[in-house]
Amino acid sequence: MRKITRLTLLAAVAALAVGAGTTGAVALSSDPVAEERGKSKPSILLVHGAFADASSWGDVPNILRRGGYQVRLAAVPLRGLADDQAYLNTLLDKMENKTLVVGHSYGGAVISGAKSKNLAGLAYVTAFAPDKTESVSQLDKAGGGPTSNTTNPIVNVQPYPLPTGQPLEKLGKDQDGNQIPAAEVSIQVDKFAANFAQDVWDKDRANTFADGQRPISVASLAQTQAGEPAWKTAPTSYLVADDDHMIPPKGKGDGKGGSEFMANRIKAANAKTRIEHSPGSHLVMVSQSWNVAEFIKRSAKHAGL
Repeated sequence: MRKITRLTLLAAVAALAVGAGTTGAVALSSDPVAEERGKSKPSILLVHGAFADASSWGDVPNILRRGGYQVRLAAVPLRGLADDQAYLNTLLDKMENKTLVVGHSYGGAVISGAKSKNLAGLAYVTAFAPDKTESVSQLDKAGGGPTSNTTNPIVNVQPYPLPTGQPLEKLGKDQDGNQIPAAEVSIQVDKFAANFAQDVWDKDRANTFADGQRPISVASLAQTQAGEPAWKTAPTSYLVADDDHMIPPKGKGDGKGGSEFMANRIKAANAKTRIEHSPGSHLVMVSQSWNVAEFIKRSAKHAGL
């Protein structure tokens, strides 16, 4: 083995100095981690649905972050479609880059009202996609979902107090012209897992989602989409969860209101639409986190990010 002496080290230093003199600087190896941090990453805004909060996205946010995406999670008020859409656009306006907005369940109705300049595209994860003057309740009833059927044994409906000074009239009228009540809907805790998360293998986790569910106001379900929805013009992707009991893919009867119906309606109106399927329940983001994250990545690419 060659012995490294002090003279050898000095010679190496001298050689570097000569190189610096001829090129003007010593070339240093680049730091790939630093370079990666300096790049502008695609931005994703995840919008949860009814009976849930941002934790319903499961491992999806972490998978996306590990893939280099900037991820924000909305905390939707669930107190009225118009207010929830206004909240979304405020968040979207504050995003630093063009953003893919992803909605689950009722969150699909929320993202349908996206108007911000930062909107790059939409992605629906087994979600409602109302058309102009259409409500989530109408789609839910047409599709055979349980949310809008107040006599369904899995649903619990109870009144809630309006903010001080807010008149009941502010909630508006439903599609039949009736005053929307100050009431909220939740799923019976003992019925939650079987209908919302039947394929979440960790039953303790499913029960935690049931216990921590956030009720949704009747106003969120009954208020109609004001104006043309964003899915008619923005690049859009739709993921159908094939085992969803809350938004059944096939709907009922003529299929109107089912997730496949909504996905195909978007595609018929907008050539910049793609549709995918995945096995999974309504909480597909938890039971099939990898599938959903990969769908979102492809959706971001479809939106030009």
